[in-house]
Amino acid sequence: AAAQQMEAEAAKRRAEEAASGAKDDHDNRPLKFDDRMRLAENNKKEGNELFKDGNMMHALERYTKALSHCFKVLGDVKNEQQNRLLDCKASLSLNLAQCYYKLEKWQKSVESCTDTLRYLND
Repeated sequence: AAAQQMEAEAAKRRAEEAASGAKDDHDNRPLKFDDRMRLAENNKKEGNELFKDGNMMHALERYTKALSHCFKVLGDVKNEQQNRLLDCKASLSLNLAQCYYKLEKWQKSVESCTDTLRYLND
C-alpha cells in the first residue's frame, strides 16, 4: 500500500511537471502493454540522442514523455511486465536527473534520483 501511494505521488508530480510545459500529448489510448512500452522506449532512445548532442531541454521533454507512457500502462500486469515497467521508470528518472544536473536544477535532479530509488526498491 505504501509503495502504491509513493508511486501515485511520483506519477502525480511527473504529470504536473509535464503539464507545466504545456506539452500534453493527449495520448490516452488504451494500448496493450507492449505497445505502450514501445512508445516509452522509442521516446527514451530519442532522448538519449538529444542528450548526447547536448540538447538537454529537448532530452528532458523526450524522457518526460517516455515516463508519461509508463504511467499510462493500464490494467493488471504480470510480474515480469511490472519489473520491466519499474526498470524503465527507474532508468528514465535517472536520465531526467542527469539532464537536470547538467542544467544546474539541483532540486529537480535530487527529486528524480529519489524517484529512481523508489522504483528500484519496489
